[in-house]
Amino acid sequence: VVAGQIPEKIIFPFCFLLLIIITWHHMKYQFSVFVVLSLTLIAIVISFSVGSLQLWHHTKKLNGLCPPKYKQKLWLKSAMFFLLLSGVDMLDSQIDIVMLGSIKSTTEVGIFNAAKKISLIISFILYAVNIVLAPLFSRLYHEKDFKLLQNIFTFSARITSVIALSLFVLIFFFNNDLLALFGNE
Repeated sequence: VVAGQIPEKIIFPFCFLLLIIITWHHMKYQFSVFVVLSLTLIAIVISFSVGSLQLWHHTKKLNGLCPPKYKQKLWLKSAMFFLLLSGVDMLDSQIDIVMLGSIKSTTEVGIFNAAKKISLIISFILYAVNIVLAPLFSRLYHEKDFKLLQNIFTFSARITSVIALSLFVLIFFFNNDLLALFGNE
């Protein structure tokens, strides 16, 4: 389960951030919507490729061992639920932009959206650490090794706090430079 989240939750944001930095270094504040969408598409293709290779690697041993059984009606019911869930999640992640757009100018909404995306860097670090450590926490709890669990939890909380605080300080002091990555407007 954890390995299945790596392409979407770690590889995609890392590739996108790396592509933004490389492009920014070469283009120097010449970003446009087309450039950012192109970089997003490239990062999506890379993360999809990694996920596909990962899936192929784990399923090649199972190929041909048992014939596939398709339960299309059950899958369709599940797909409709997940479609609804995904739509609600998308609405939840964008409702602040929509609401702000109804009362403020597009320039202010654009600045807010750029600032929101920059602040997500901090949560990305915390999420990545959580993906890596959650299975370990679960195993240690199941094994009732509470002392080691507490030690690892405390250490990881301190490390992620230092990283998050460092990123916050960088964002706080270099906010105009970071916002300039999204364009001069």
